[in-house]
Amino acid sequence: TKLLTCLGLYIQDLPSDVKKILVASDLKGVSQKNLAEQLEIPYPTLRAKLQRGRKKIKKMFERDCYLALGKRGEVLDCRCKC
Repeated sequence: TKLLTCLGLYIQDLPSDVKKILVASDLKGVSQKNLAEQLEIPYPTLRAKLQRGRKKIKKMFERDCYLALGKRGEVLDCRCKC
């Protein structure tokens, strides 16, 4: 879908360390604690980078799309502003 295409492009725009963390945690389901151990970085650092990456992606979507969000913030509908 268009949403997944945009998400893939937005992820590619992230710094490589943030991209690696976001893909492993949010797309592949690796636990954050295990990921921190694998990458040999402190857990709070990993969490901060993950949150930064998520915020950047959210801003990209808000810039480029009209989003309809559910009560928990999940995307229900996404339409391009172009």
